[in-house]
Amino acid sequence: MAGEILEHVPDLPRAVEQACGLLRPGGLLVIDTLANTALCRFLAITVAERLPGVPRGVHEPGLLVDRALLVRECARRGVRLRLRGIRPSAADLLGWALGLRRDVRLRPVPTTAVLFQGTGTKEARWPR
Repeated sequence: MAGEILEHVPDLPRAVEQACGLLRPGGLLVIDTLANTALCRFLAITVAERLPGVPRGVHEPGLLVDRALLVRECARRGVRLRLRGIRPSAADLLGWALGLRRDVRLRPVPTTAVLFQGTGTKEARWPR
């Protein structure tokens, strides 16, 4: 499981290789990360990094994740990744910002253009 980590690594193919290499056949890969889109850069960097509690500069625009590249790299390593868009629950996010919650639930959305989740199972006949 890699939760909001891939948008911080400079070598996405290598990170995918390492993550998929840890999986046994039938093992499940679950990730969530930020998409390399103008909308994501605006929301996750321009807007979010100006909110209280979010450190400025935590996201580098050049490291946001190319969804097609991620899917291809996983497929090369025997993991067929399925993507779905997600967003934080607005009520949970407000509670977290006010210090009333420790966690924020994620809700499905129809687009992967900002925050997205990927899940995939390693094929049974994939060489290590």
